[in-house]
Parts: sequence; C-alpha cells; structure tokens
Amino acid sequence: MTHKKYGYLAAATLLFLFANGRYNVAIAAWLAPIFLLLYLRHPTLVRGWLMTFVVFTATWAFQFRGMAPLPPVFYVVLAAFYGLYLSLPFLAHQLFSAKVPGLKSTLILPCTWVCLEYVLATFSPYGSWGSLAYTQYENLELLQLISVTGLYGIPFLIYWSASTVSWAIQNSDKTQQFRKAIVILVVVLSAVLIGGGLRLQFTAPSSETMRVAAITKSDTEMFADFDMAIRAQMGQLTEDDLHYIEKQVAVINDDLFMRSEKEARAGAKIIVWGEANAFAFKKDEQVLLQRGSEFAKNHKLILAMGCGVWNENAAKPLENKIVLIGQDGTFLWQSLKAIPVPGGESAISLRDDGVLQISETALGQIGGAICFDMDFPQHLKQARSADLLLVPSNDWDAINPWHSHMARLRAIEQGFNMVRAVSLGKSMAVDSQGRILGSMDHDLTPDRSLVTNMPTKGRTTLYAIIGDAFVLLCFLVAVALAITAFRHSSPELLIPE
Repeated sequence: MTHKKYGYLAAATLLFLFANGRYNVAIAAWLAPIFLLLYLRHPTLVRGWLMTFVVFTATWAFQFRGMAPLPPVFYVVLAAFYGLYLSLPFLAHQLFSAKVPGLKSTLILPCTWVCLEYVLATFSPYGSWGSLAYTQYENLELLQLISVTGLYGIPFLIYWSASTVSWAIQNSDKTQQFRKAIVILVVVLSAVLIGGGLRLQFTAPSSETMRVAAITKSDTEMFADFDMAIRAQMGQLTEDDLHYIEKQVAVINDDLFMRSEKEARAGAKIIVWGEANAFAFKKDEQVLLQRGSEFAKNHKLILAMGCGVWNENAAKPLENKIVLIGQDGTFLWQSLKAIPVPGGESAISLRDDGVLQISETALGQIGGAICFDMDFPQHLKQARSADLLLVPSNDWDAINPWHSHMARLRAIEQGFNMVRAVSLGKSMAVDSQGRILGSMDHDLTPDRSLVTNMPTKGRTTLYAIIGDAFVLLCFLVAVALAITAFRHSSPELLIPE
C-alpha cells in the first residue's frame, strides 16, 4: 500500500506541474486532482494537508515562473501563499467527506474551491490570475459555461469530476453506487458540452460587421538605456535626457499616425493603439490629443488612443490612459488604467475613480479597459452593456499568449466583442462567444497591425444578469455540508493510516 500511495502522490505532482500557468496542458488540470484525492485516502489529516501544501507550493512556483515578475524572495512567499490557498479545499475534503453520506460528499471539494477562488479573484491584487478556468481556453464549448456561472463554473466542474471519480474508485466494489456516480458524471459533462455547442450554433453573432484595426508601436525605445528609465521614474531627468526622449517620442507617435493613416485608407472604422504606445510629456499632451482629434475627424473614424502621459512634477507621474475620439473629432471619454500592476507600475501610476467608460456611437456601444484591468471579473461587470470593448495592452514573453486568452473569458462572461491591442505580445480580436476572429503576434508580424471585421452588436449573457449567483449557491451548499459533517463527526479528527 505504501508504494501505491506514493505513486498516487508522484503522479499528482507530475500532472500539477502542467495543470496551470505557463506550461499548461488542459487535460492535466482534470487528472491531477484525481491522483491527489486517491493519495489523501491514506495519510493522517495533518500529514496529508502538509504534503498537499508542499505539492501546490512547488508546482505553482513552476507553473507561473516568469509570469509574476518579482524578486526571488517575494516569489517564494507568493508561491507559499498560493500553496496554502490551493490546499485548503483539500483540507476541507479530508475533514468532512467521510462524514457526509453518498455522492453529496463529492460536492465538498468543488464548492469550497469555488468560494476560495471567488475571494481571491475579488480581493487579491492579482485578480483572477491562477483560476483553473483559464487552463481550458482551447475548449470553446466548455467555455460557454461561464456565460452562466462566470469564471467559477469550470473550476467547479473540474474538481467535482475529480471528486466523483475518486469516490467511484473507492466504491468500485459496490456496483450500483459505482455505476450511479459514473452515469451522473457523464450526463453532467455531456450536458455542459452539448449546451455549449448549441449556444455556439444558435446564438452566434449575426449583426453587421465593421473593420477594426489594432496597431502597436514599433521597437523604437524612448529611453537610451536603463539608467535613463530609472532617472525618469525618480523625476531626475536632465535637459539632455528630455531632448533625447522628445526626439524618440516624435518618431514613435509619427509612426503610429502613419500606419493608422494606411488602415484608415483601407477602410478601418475603428483604430485602437496599444497600451501607452503614444507618448507625451504633460506640457505636450493637448497637442498630441488634438492631432488625434483631427485625424479621426478627417477620416471619419473612431480612434482609441493608448497614451502614456508623463507629468514629471507629480508624485505619481504616469497617466496610462485611453482616449476615445468620435468620428467627428469630439472627445467621447478618456480613462486611466483602473488597476495598475502591483509594484513598480502601481507606484508611479495615477488612478481615477475606476469607472469603466462606455459611449453610444453610430457603431455601437464602445467601451475600454487597459491590460491588467481585464484580469478582474468584478471590475469588468461594468462592461456588460458594451457591444465592443477596446483594450490597449502590453505583455511579455512569459505571459504571451496566456494573458490574451484570459481577457477572452471576460468577453464570454459579459457578452461583448473585444479587440485587444498588445505591444510585445499577441493582439487578439474575439466575438462575444470567445471565437478568435483574428490575432497578431508582435514578434512575427512586421507591420504590427491586426485588421478584423468585428460584429457591431454584443449579446447579453445570463451571468451579466444574475451575477455571482452560482458562487452563492456553492457557498450555501458548502455550509450545509459542513453542518451535516459536524452533526455526524466524532471527537477524533485524524484520518487513520
């Protein structure tokens, strides 16, 4: 039994390495928890939980290596935090499953997981990063579930499936119970996948389309070297620094307008630039914006300028914003990045009230968010009335294309179409069901432009109407099961060897 027990643990550990993050293999997310649950039948409560904590800490550190740009010490602390958080639902399973009769015990793990994932996605400074839902981004039929349950239906399904399979194996000598568990599992999974397929077939976008171009800046750098970038952050730029930066910025901005001109002549109705791609010092901001206004008016298109404005005299000098300009050159709205990335960006970024801006235009209801904002499902609930969301972004190799696929799930949740213009990453255009209509890899596309025909109308989802009702249901079920377990519990909490 000892060899078998540690065989389960080894299999779980190996699979968890690829069950999320940078090296994701979708099926591993489904298989890994099965083997961990089989292992947890044998050790004591404390030993089982400690091993679970170690496994999750170590595998999370591998999964998200490079995706969280932190010094090693802080990265280890973050990995340990996630190890603790990820192990708690399994601790709840160990504590209560033996005291809850029948198949109801299989709900302990998934319901607890959903509750903890909701808390993390709502209150963590990293939002929904790490959610199991993102591991399934290639399964479009399955992803339709989040139009009803939000992000949390997929993690529930993964862990309920694992718990059910584990329960069936433990009861394999009881033919009737074994068959019942397998039949229920197959029926539920089939219903979800068939339902997703039907949604894709019968509620696909059917509105007129419009030509949208996403343009990201060239590789011209504003700063001559790292030291100049540090001086800028510290507010210690010299006169020579300022002259150099202004020269580089002129090259970058001219190039953006030149390539936008090309797309406008080709028929683009909307153009969106990457995150902070256009740049200006505060004293020159109005000149840049007026140039954008005249461009939009002359070409009778909507321009979403991803702008970085630097106010060297402010405590937080960076204004990372979107400016939306209408077809007649009027400024429809401008909005700062609502949630800067914790660390260096947050330290220098000015923030506003966090209200997601949406305007009614001749081309539909158009809103905008910036990069990291899209990782927060609660924040993006404000976009449920949008037909099209424009998302200036900036990524790096370790999170490319993962980060664009994360944003896709917001489109399915709230029912908007989305164009994500990404510097140093994968630009992506998706419809309200998560279909990828076009993509552009920054490193593989010389002209750094993505052109797509986008639907002019979004689609209201059930999740946009009922919100996190599924999470509330999971919470109530978890509480009811815990009460049931306590009523049947004995003073001895340890699970025997």
